[in-house]
This record gives sequence, structure tokens and C-alpha cells, in this order.
Amino acid sequence: MANHKLDTAIAAWLQLAIDEEHAIELGITNGDYSVFRNRAELYRRTAKALEYERDTGIAICVCCFKPLKGGKLKIFADWVDND
Repeated sequence: MANHKLDTAIAAWLQLAIDEEHAIELGITNGDYSVFRNRAELYRRTAKALEYERDTGIAICVCCFKPLKGGKLKIFADWVDND
């Protein structure tokens, strides 16, 4: 079952990662590329976790990719399909 809200969120997180990487390419990081690289990586991990949730119905942690308690994201219950 398609979850358009998750698809929208995934696209937004991936765009944020692209924007961070673009800032590095443009050289607007004030010489500290690590912050931008780390944020881009975090944004991509967030998108990956959301993709997993969309595909399996199980919400996972962005840091360790372990399932969250209960398997659904409780704070944004309206963002998941509860069939």
C-alpha cells in the first residue's frame, strides 16, 4: 500500500542531503566540510529508515536501524497506515 506522506517525507530528506552536498561543492561551508557531510549522511539515513518503514510497515531507528518499540512511530501516528 502506498503511503504518500512517507514518500513526501523521504523526498524531502533526500533533498536536504543534496542541498548539504551542494553547499560543499559551492564552498559555502566556511572551511568546515565535516558538519555538512555529517548532516547529509544523517538526512540520507533518515530517508533510508523511512523507506524501510514504508516498505515493511515497521518504524526503525535512524541511528542503529533497530525496530522502534511497538513497530510504529507513536509520535506521528497519523503518518502511518494502521490497517
